[in-house]
Amino acid sequence: MSLPVSSQEGLDNLLELLGDKGLQKLLARQLAHIGGKDVRETARRMLRHVLAPDVMATFNFTGTGSKRSFKQCLLYKVVICAFRLGRSNVTDKRLMMLLPTV
Repeated sequence: MSLPVSSQEGLDNLLELLGDKGLQKLLARQLAHIGGKDVRETARRMLRHVLAPDVMATFNFTGTGSKRSFKQCLLYKVVICAFRLGRSNVTDKRLMMLLPTV
């Protein structure tokens, strides 16, 4: 599968593949190497590595309105895991404040 995912069909396929915990860990390890000047920029870069802007726009953190919930998405779990692998000093609370705005 090529990243970033640029369609809903591609996203659905990615999420199906991420049902495999081994693939979740593999993607998290890849994302852990992405950096930025701060946590917010790093989160944005991680998500841009996986999702095209049009696909990213279909999400918000809680899934209000017509958007999908990023918090309930397997990709959220992968991004959190990537941060834990690469930046042990980043708290879950800080990540939850940033990810909805990415």
